[in-house]
Amino acid sequence: MSNSDIILEFLEENHPGEYCDDCISSQLEIKPRQQVNQIGNRLMRQGAIRREKGLCVECHKHKTINAFNTPVLGTSRAGLVKEPAVSYKVQDSLSDSLIDVEKIRTKIVHMCHELWKNEKGVDVPRSISRVINILKDENLLPRHQANMMLTLCNLRNVYVYERLEMGHSERIIATGAWDIVSQWWERTDRGMRSN
Repeated sequence: MSNSDIILEFLEENHPGEYCDDCISSQLEIKPRQQVNQIGNRLMRQGAIRREKGLCVECHKHKTINAFNTPVLGTSRAGLVKEPAVSYKVQDSLSDSLIDVEKIRTKIVHMCHELWKNEKGVDVPRSISRVINILKDENLLPRHQANMMLTLCNLRNVYVYERLEMGHSERIIATGAWDIVSQWWERTDRGMRSN
């Protein structure tokens, strides 16, 4: 995931919280801090976030803050009217199941938070991408499954932030990635319960 995606994800997960560039840089370990400023200005021009003077919820200082700009349903960031679709029916020989990228991402968040708490026992970082990458780097999450989780989170983010209409190819990718993640989780979950 790009730093732009990580910042958007962080602001969305902590909505309606408003965070200054310094606190975002510190929380997400995006260095130098000026990179957060540049990304924030670009995301503001795209309409994805608000940037204005305000009180940061983290450091409690009056500064330029960043906040997730909740999209109006039925519109894209460019203002074009599109029907938001949440569930997708996969019409192919591989699968006949509904794909809901929002629910899948929520399940991934729960999986990773449970794994984090069981293995690390410390506060979970606020960005799911950061959690996945740390778990992967520390060999607590298999690389292949971590990559599939990141793929699903990226698909969901493009759908939400850029209002991508998921086509047949995206549905196939989402279905395959979710099969890999959910099958691994079922094996892991059974193993945890038997210990």
